[in-house]
Amino acid sequence: MTRTDLYRKALEKLHIAAAGEPLQAEDIQLVSEKYVSVYALLAAEGLVSWGATDDIPDEADVPMTAILACASAVEFDKQPDMLEGAIALHARQGGPSRAEMQLRRLMHKPFYYTRSRPEYF
Repeated sequence: MTRTDLYRKALEKLHIAAAGEPLQAEDIQLVSEKYVSVYALLAAEGLVSWGATDDIPDEADVPMTAILACASAVEFDKQPDMLEGAIALHARQGGPSRAEMQLRRLMHKPFYYTRSRPEYF
């Protein structure tokens, strides 16, 4: 998914734009600025495998849409769905969010167990 497609999906999730409706330049600018900050937070947590200017992998489009919509909601006078798309939501607040858990599962490196022979000195 391209970043432009991600911006469109986030705006549609917030009900700012309808499907097929042209997007306002101000809305795209605001969401693209939010994407930069969201990407930086996710990169610091090790939750991205793509570059900041690269396309988003297909398996990450749903969680990234939720995270970007949550991060942008206040700018559009909308109530963010913290349980769905917040980053680093504390456990006392119901965290981690569903989107963050999905990204963590995607970025999880499987552990392979191998026996090693003990060495005695």
